[in-house]
Amino acid sequence: MKITDSVVRDGDRLFRWRSYAPLLLLPILLLCLRETAALLPWADDGAHLVYLLICYGVSGIGLLVRWAIIAQALLGTSGRCTSEKIAEQLNTRGLYSAVRHPLYVGNFIAMLGVFMATMLWWAVLFFVLAYWLYIERIMAAEEHFLELKFGNEFRKWANTTPAFFPSFRNWSPSRYPVSIRNILRREYHGVLAVAFSMVLIEFVVDVGFQGQSLFLWAREDWLWLILLAALVALYLLLRALKKHTALLDNPLV
Repeated sequence: MKITDSVVRDGDRLFRWRSYAPLLLLPILLLCLRETAALLPWADDGAHLVYLLICYGVSGIGLLVRWAIIAQALLGTSGRCTSEKIAEQLNTRGLYSAVRHPLYVGNFIAMLGVFMATMLWWAVLFFVLAYWLYIERIMAAEEHFLELKFGNEFRKWANTTPAFFPSFRNWSPSRYPVSIRNILRREYHGVLAVAFSMVLIEFVVDVGFQGQSLFLWAREDWLWLILLAALVALYLLLRALKKHTALLDNPLV
């Protein structure tokens, strides 16, 4: 089997699990936190808080990238579908005119902020390499599917649009209006995942490795706990609205 065929085959397998595969990084993240806990006594509390806010900001940028794409999602695209690839039309406008896989760029930035919060350069490097090996195969499988389906239309777009690192010289605005309902319907998972990861890091470091009492940790980090509780409530609300009502339905989804 040719190497390119092997990459596409692996990508087809990973595609079905792409929503859950990042969970494999969670044990690695938790293992890193022992060293993070060892670094904290040497860090100034104020500077550490500023650094954490920067990490949150990085993850927030990744989520904003995803929202910008989902807000103008086309009818008949894969979305969160894992059973098969779906593309009734080729999206080449909006952020897709700057980069061929903008959702994966957004995912990368959102997860990068989480690994930056460990304060370990090698943990960030590990994440970057692991994500590259993982997502390259999924992108190859998706592009193989799109080339078979759209032929020259796909090849023309691929020849002028980078795969992962955006370039805005050929920017073309989307024809579709922005839909907040698209975001509310499809993106509540990502916000909760990022918030949970950040709170988990703080909990494991402070309680698990530094021996802080659960009561003291909750008292000092009450703001993050309230934020997480609010996001959990919002998650449950949006999930219920999606499952049981038509309030979040959108004809473009």
